[in-house]
Amino acid sequence: MTLMNTHNVMDMIEVYDLPLDTSVGAIQLYNERARAGKYDYGAVLRSLIGIDCQELEDPDHARVQVGYVIQLAINAHVAGEKIDPNKLYVEATAKARDFARDMGWAFAKKEEEIKLDASGKPKPKKGSKGERSYEVYREMVSKDATRKEIIEGFQSEEIMGMAPHTKSGATTYYYNMKRKYESDNIS
Repeated sequence: MTLMNTHNVMDMIEVYDLPLDTSVGAIQLYNERARAGKYDYGAVLRSLIGIDCQELEDPDHARVQVGYVIQLAINAHVAGEKIDPNKLYVEATAKARDFARDMGWAFAKKEEEIKLDASGKPKPKKGSKGERSYEVYREMVSKDATRKEIIEGFQSEEIMGMAPHTKSGATTYYYNMKRKYESDNIS
């Protein structure tokens, strides 16, 4: 392992154009850039510490790990303390792991919005109703179902497996699916 002195760690932080007089400002700027995808966390970690070391596996956790390296180094620098890269790495990694364990909500991903219909049930995704309607049409045609039975099938939540069609919608889908089925099965 190659060790760097205090000035080299701080020099590397300066290379990333982060303020050296405030860990809060440096972390805010670092996180802003990191979330924009500007950093390879492993490479940043190794260049800051100056030793061959491993970043945490989860990218969000690795981002926090590097943030702790920056914070701890700047705080030690401001306090006039010597920076030991090995201790810095171990402490930053432990703090990042603790943070990930205790503050898991900080890594929550935005959930996809689920749109509801008038009855409060989730609306099917676009295209899925048409795809399911075609499947129902093919299944019912293969069983020699009548026009009326197919339209009733389109209106059945049990058969559709999702929000059913209205009567007028079912009639329209019947003709659209019939036309598609006939064009798909031209010999």
